[in-house]
Amino acid sequence: MNVGIDYAFGQANVDTTNGIRFGVISQNAILQAWSDSSKPVYPDEVEEQLDGDLVDEAGRPFEPDTSWLEDVDPIAYVYNGDGYVMETCLDSDVMVLKSDYYTFASFCSPCLPGAGNLDCPYLDGVKTFCLDGSWFEDEKAPYPVYKVSDGTEVKS
Repeated sequence: MNVGIDYAFGQANVDTTNGIRFGVISQNAILQAWSDSSKPVYPDEVEEQLDGDLVDEAGRPFEPDTSWLEDVDPIAYVYNGDGYVMETCLDSDVMVLKSDYYTFASFCSPCLPGAGNLDCPYLDGVKTFCLDGSWFEDEKAPYPVYKVSDGTEVKS
């Protein structure tokens, strides 16, 4: 196995402040945690309807009727919390854009140039933002996890 090819030549899918690559992982690898934690993103016109003033004429707050959302498909799912910034990419993957953790992985295919493939960890690979063990069914990440802050390995 080798690290693969950086089709972005270091110019895309990388945090330019620290050189750590964005990580990409199959939604299936973290399906339950992703389903429980991520939030849907709707097209702009739907978001505008949801962001209106949520008070009635008398100034009392109320919950809007959002039953019509059942007929609207989200355009993406996102998670922003606990030190992570993540979003869906392609049709079945999650991209880790920010994390307190990293691992080493091979490069993704040309579809996500410059990103690290968390489904293919590789000790001689590129430093890649990753998820800690809490995102996985058995509470253990399928790769070694290191802290961005000091490089120490996190034991699960």
